[in-house]
Amino acid sequence: MAEVASDSVILKILVGMQAGVEVALVPGEYVLGTGPEDDIQLIDVSIRPGHARLRVSGGKIALAGAAGALRTAAGLQIESGSGFQEIEPLDVVTAGTTRFALGHPTSQWATVLEDDAAPTAGRPAAPLSGGRLRALAMPLAALALLVGFALWLLMGGGLTRIAGTADAGRDDLVLTRAALDQFPFGRAIAARQEVDGAVYVSGYVDTPVERRALVGAVEKTGIPARIRLWVLQTIRAEIESLIAAQKLPVGFQLSEDGTLVLDGLILNEGRAARFVDLVKDRVVGLAAVQSRIRTAQSLLGEVERLAQAAQIQPYVLLRVVDDLIEATGAIPAEKVDAFVGFLQSYARRFAREIPLRSFVQLQGAGTPGAERAILVGGTASGGEVALDPDQLAQGIYRPGEILPGAGNRGGVGPLRPGGRPQTVLADAAGEGGMAGRNGTSGTSGTSGANGRDGQGASEAAGTAGSAATRAGEAEGSAARPAADGVGDRTRDLFRRWREDRLGGDSKSRALKEALDGLRASDPAAKPGAAPPGWYLPVLAEDGAAEGDPCWADTRLRPRDVVAALVWLDLLSTNEAVSLTDQERPLQLQLLEVALNPARAAACARRAPEGERAAARSVYLREIGRNPAFVRFITRDLPPFGLDLTGASLVPARYVLTRGGRKLHEGAAPDQTSRVASIGELGVALQLKAGLTAVVFDPDLSWKIMP
Repeated sequence: MAEVASDSVILKILVGMQAGVEVALVPGEYVLGTGPEDDIQLIDVSIRPGHARLRVSGGKIALAGAAGALRTAAGLQIESGSGFQEIEPLDVVTAGTTRFALGHPTSQWATVLEDDAAPTAGRPAAPLSGGRLRALAMPLAALALLVGFALWLLMGGGLTRIAGTADAGRDDLVLTRAALDQFPFGRAIAARQEVDGAVYVSGYVDTPVERRALVGAVEKTGIPARIRLWVLQTIRAEIESLIAAQKLPVGFQLSEDGTLVLDGLILNEGRAARFVDLVKDRVVGLAAVQSRIRTAQSLLGEVERLAQAAQIQPYVLLRVVDDLIEATGAIPAEKVDAFVGFLQSYARRFAREIPLRSFVQLQGAGTPGAERAILVGGTASGGEVALDPDQLAQGIYRPGEILPGAGNRGGVGPLRPGGRPQTVLADAAGEGGMAGRNGTSGTSGTSGANGRDGQGASEAAGTAGSAATRAGEAEGSAARPAADGVGDRTRDLFRRWREDRLGGDSKSRALKEALDGLRASDPAAKPGAAPPGWYLPVLAEDGAAEGDPCWADTRLRPRDVVAALVWLDLLSTNEAVSLTDQERPLQLQLLEVALNPARAAACARRAPEGERAAARSVYLREIGRNPAFVRFITRDLPPFGLDLTGASLVPARYVLTRGGRKLHEGAAPDQTSRVASIGELGVALQLKAGLTAVVFDPDLSWKIMP
């Protein structure tokens, strides 16, 4: 039957010393508790005087916490001192060890009583009288009843009655399901029927309004279904209140099926476990609780993987001490670059979550057992030197601040006079890089067409003092390509294009299409076959050799770089134009510029109109958005396997193989190859049959930028 609204309310105690007591309440406010002044006095030592307040008004029921707290079966947690919160009729309320229900006289009280009523004692059997005749009469009567029941079943009456009862049970479930399905939010609610015919309705809804609608729909069917509907809005509010009360940096996600996922950061493992247990105990109605809270131990695993990528783990021991990570050990001079890169990456990724205390020293630094430690993140205590994570990421420190004894060790010091090299440790997550910024790292493997397309190289800026000695291998210097001819070849290309003498083969047609496309990008270009205005300085033959070399160990000058950018722009705009179609000296010059976009842009700006050329260069714009675009330039070069773990781009440049071998410019990885140039994005190599390039991989452990 449908529930009829009534101003009066029945309070029935279900469990406790006063179980079975019913009190009729007229509209008004009442105080529940154990005190002599309380309106409704309960007998329960776990209930305080003035424990809670009850308000009955307009057929609605509301509870508020006073000296104590209440909890409802629907998941509502009413804290002490809280305001009035409306509850559903027949929602079972727990106060201390007493449970009671509030509802209207016309409510379906049977759904509550069947779950909570105390079991009644069985009636004692009547005593049997003596006598032989009565002893024989009982078995005979039972036998007669059994025979009569069997005959009744054979006549069909009993079978019909049982079948009718089963059909009625199935009808109850169908009617309940139909009542739920009339609401969109009711289709996810489960309804089942047990073998005794009882119908159970359980699930989760978003708001109390939705719960009232479903409860009302089921009650209108007249079926005494047992309803257990939890309100997600109420559960969320209870979780938020609990987190706020504990003052923990924890977030959560509550799914529609009542599964709670906790995330956040609690460094202390025990405190994290206690908080999860507290949630399970306090929050009623959750289907499951999953913890993804990061602790010091879980962060230690991530830091150890970072140390392994930096190849310092054999020399450095990491452990958790007092909710911070402590590093101890001694590293050789050749591993200083890797250790500094590790520290810089730690400052960017972990320092704000958990501090790092480092006792790591240089091997043989003359300071064995030094008690001084550096602290990355957190507040330093006695004997510690705190390094600010932001300043560490920017390289504002001296070598002695990183490693005890580094400042006094012979052969150890800054890598360049008056400056500090920048160290980049590629993060496993990978960050997009931009040309002109501090550094990038790409794929440590052969550059190929569309290799790892769309994945930018990891980039991060910072500086690190390096104590590595330059005890390199006895390797010759790479023969730098002469810049003579790059400008001449570019001017000749423009001349033949203007005179329509590029040729009719497919390669010449591709060049013409690329040149036409570049010209179309300059609205101010003159009619006819004329290059864009920002390339005009290349056409001037006078002063082509003016200016200092762009950087150490190169013969490229500012105008040469602008000329190289012309070819790189052509390669960037037309897939049919290939680097392998050009002469070998020109290929090497283009590779040197392509692998050094930041230095090339800075040098090009020194040429007349060079600022415009650098700003409008298609290649520099693309490489600024995606450093892995260099793969498109080197797509047709032959493959070459070179497993690299680090790169130093300060004089003298070198790359480090996974086997620990340093390869400077001019070194020979094998009998058929030689390192021609080491750039920001990779390595150019000379082979017997031509050239190739190895682009840095995102998992490159470290990189030092000048």
